[in-house]
Amino acid sequence: MPIPMMCMEINQYVARGIREPAMFDLCFNASSAMPGYLTSRCVVYRLSHDDFSENIRSHVREATILSIGDVDLLFKALKVVSRLPNLQNVILYSSKHLSPGFIEALVAHPRRPTLELLDQDGTMKAPMKLSPVSSLHAAVDVGAGIHEGPNSRLLALQKLLFACPNLRSLSLSVVDQHDHCNLRHLMFPSITNFHLSEPDVFPPIKDLSLNGYQIGHLEWPHWRDGFRWDQLSSLTLGPQPDRHNLGLLTGYVQHLRHFTLLAYNEEESVPAEDIDRFLMAFTSLVHLEIRGHSCSVEAVTNHPGLVHICLHECERSPEQLTQSGLSIHRETLTAPDLELLHSRCPHIEDLEIDCNRRDGQWVKHTSKVYDTNH
Repeated sequence: MPIPMMCMEINQYVARGIREPAMFDLCFNASSAMPGYLTSRCVVYRLSHDDFSENIRSHVREATILSIGDVDLLFKALKVVSRLPNLQNVILYSSKHLSPGFIEALVAHPRRPTLELLDQDGTMKAPMKLSPVSSLHAAVDVGAGIHEGPNSRLLALQKLLFACPNLRSLSLSVVDQHDHCNLRHLMFPSITNFHLSEPDVFPPIKDLSLNGYQIGHLEWPHWRDGFRWDQLSSLTLGPQPDRHNLGLLTGYVQHLRHFTLLAYNEEESVPAEDIDRFLMAFTSLVHLEIRGHSCSVEAVTNHPGLVHICLHECERSPEQLTQSGLSIHRETLTAPDLELLHSRCPHIEDLEIDCNRRDGQWVKHTSKVYDTNH
């Protein structure tokens, strides 16, 4: 008897995938505290025991584990992994359990599937070298649990990071939500940076995202000399304030294909000259997204291979306009700016820019240049 449709959460090919060969993804929840627990148990049991499910097992390429709530379910998940012959990737949304047996099952699998660790908070411990891990996405509250003692979540995440020798994608967000007036904070200051040392070897990260994490001056030499800058192809900074990361990285990233710089509001933006300096240091971008900041069009056109460009300044509140005396209109590209973009970046397919309207009408030079060049 085939697996009931209600027990699976898979892509659009599901309907015909159960009747004829097709690739699909399997998503199950192994936590008794979350909806779908019983149906997920059904999926786990059927895939690991039911011989009638062999045809379906052979077409599963990716498994998503939303949660693992108990050891019993963990072992059942291991059995499922071992019985999916063409499994290529496993996504784990859990920071609580990562047993040696789970890693060993992935390493022993003939397809050597990769593992993505998402929704991490700095509480997961690395039981061994985690060679299957390709992605690590974490949001760490450095003030969590401060009433119990020093917060070491960021240091725990550091150990997890350097236990992943084949990591390709790192996304790190840091927040501090505790009360700075609390006496416990005075006793146990927040740990907001990695404590790097010589044995720490950065994996060959290709996709790096830092939001609220400021590279400290003590750890910068380890980043500067140990990070594999030639491997980095995608960089995202923000939207939390980026005080000096961009300046530190200027001149070290030479092969970026994607660069995204974000800010919540104008007060948190990086000076335009710093962005220009960063963009003028290399020429390889195909995707540029700058939101909440501004830069010169000359710096943008230093990347002739650009395909996607997004330049968006923050909206200004009435209070900001009153205090600063700024115009209600944001700075926008002029007709010569657009002509320069067209001539120096001939491969643009997607252009997102700010356009101010007057009396409900588009500014003539913007619409004219856009129509002429597209």
